Amino acid sequence: LYPALVKYPHATKFAQEQVAHIGTRSYEDYWASDTAPAVSPSARDIDLYQAQHASLYYQLMSPIYRWLWEADDPLIAINALRLINVLFGAGSIFIAGLVIGRILVAGPGRYILALLITLQPLFLVNCARIASDALAVFLGTVAISILMLLGPRRCLFGSILAGAAYGTAVLAKTVNLSLLPFIAIVFVTLVWNRQLSAKRAAAAMCLVLLVAGAVTLDYFRFNMNHFGVLTPMQEAVDNKADGKDFADFARAAGQVDWLRQFRKKYTCASLWEGGWSFLKLPRPFYSAYQLVFAVSGLGWLLALHRDSRQRKWLFAREGTAARLAVLCIGFLVGMAYHTVHGLVANGAKYTNIWYAAVSFPWLLCLTYQGLALLPGKWATRIVAACTVIIFVVSEAYGTLAVMVPEYTGVSWGSLARARLAQIHPPGFGPELTIPALCLSTLLICVALAVWIHRFGSIETGLTPTGEKSRQANATS
Repeated sequence: LYPALVKYPHATKFAQEQVAHIGTRSYEDYWASDTAPAVSPSARDIDLYQAQHASLYYQLMSPIYRWLWEADDPLIAINALRLINVLFGAGSIFIAGLVIGRILVAGPGRYILALLITLQPLFLVNCARIASDALAVFLGTVAISILMLLGPRRCLFGSILAGAAYGTAVLAKTVNLSLLPFIAIVFVTLVWNRQLSAKRAAAAMCLVLLVAGAVTLDYFRFNMNHFGVLTPMQEAVDNKADGKDFADFARAAGQVDWLRQFRKKYTCASLWEGGWSFLKLPRPFYSAYQLVFAVSGLGWLLALHRDSRQRKWLFAREGTAARLAVLCIGFLVGMAYHTVHGLVANGAKYTNIWYAAVSFPWLLCLTYQGLALLPGKWATRIVAACTVIIFVVSEAYGTLAVMVPEYTGVSWGSLARARLAQIHPPGFGPELTIPALCLSTLLICVALAVWIHRFGSIETGLTPTGEKSRQANATS
C-alpha cells in the first residue's frame, strides 16, 4: 500500500500526522515539487486510526476494494467506494422521504422537507466520504424509520426488525448507540397515545434491545476482553489505560459551556465542513443558517402563547415532535461523551457534528415545524425557500471556492482542473463539476416551481392542534 499512499497528496491537518513518516506530501508540497514522491526507506507501520471503529463497513467493502485495486494506483478502487457510499446516502434520503410522507399531514410540508433533506450540504459531504459514516447513516435511518412507523399492528415483527437494524447500525459505527433514548421515547409515546398498553410496549422495547444485543454481543464482548471498555474509541482506551476515573471526567465536563457547544454544533457547524481537512465556509454562510434556526425557534415560542386551535401542526400523530427532539438530544449526549473523553485524554475539544448526521433529516423536520408555526401565509414559504438557497450556495461555494483552492493550490480555472484530473480516475474528474452543478441547479429550480405551483398557499395541509388527534386516530 505504501507506494500508492505516497503517489498522491494528503490533507495537511490530519492525514499527514498519520502518514508523513512514510514519505507522503501535503497538497501544497505535492504541487510545488518537481520530483515524484517515494516511500521513505525508514517507513514504519502506520497506526490505523479507523481501527477504533466497528468493522462492518470495512468487512463489506474489502472484497470490492481488493477486486478493483490496480498495482500502485488506488484511484479506481477509491472512486468505487465513494460511489457506493453516495448510494448509501441516497438510500437514506429516500427512506427518510418515505417516512416523512407518513408522519406529516398531506400538503407542502412533506414536499419541501424532502427537498431540504436532499440538499443538506454536510449530510451529503459526510455520505460521500470514504469511511463507515455512509453505511452507519443508512442503517441508522432504517432503524429510525421502522421505529417511527411502529404501531399496534405487527408490533412484534416491527420490533424484531428495529432491533436488527439498530444492532447492525451500531456495528457500522458506534455513534448509533446514541439512538437509545429515541427507542425509549418511541414506546413511551405509543403508550401515551393509547396505541399500546404499558405492558405490551415494555415487552416490545425489550425485544428491540434483545435483538440488538444479540447482533452486537460478540463485538462488545471482544472490546471488553481486549480494551476494558465497550467501544474502543481511542480516547476511551487511552483514558482506561491511564487510570482516569470519574473525578477526571467530571472536572473536564465542568470546563465546557455545554449550551454554547451544543448550539454551535447543531445550528452552525452542521451546515458544511470539509471533512477531515476541517475546511470552513466564510462566516456569513453560518450566520444565515443560524438565522433560520432563530426564526424557527421564534415560531415555537409564539406557538406557546397562541390558542391551541390556531396552531398549524405538521405532524399527523401526537408525540412525533417529542420523539424527534429526543433523537437529536441523544446525539448531543453522545457527542458530549466524546468531548469529555477528548478533554481528559488530549486536553482538547474536537468532536465533529457529522457524528450526528443521521439526525439531520429529523432536525430539519423540527426546524420546518417551527417555521410553519409562524403567523401569516408567506413567512414559512419565504424562509423555507431561503434555506434551499443557503444549502445550494453553501455546497457550490464550498466545493469551488474552498475545496478547490485547498486541494490544488489555485482558484478554479484551467490549472486547477488539470491538477484535479491528476488525482481522479478518468471520467470522474473536474470535467463533471460544472455540468453536474448546472443540472442540479436546474432540477432544484424545477422542484421549487412545482412546489409553488402545486401547493399555492403554504397553509394547505396544515392542521390546527385540535384536529391532529382525530387524524392520528384515523391514521392508526
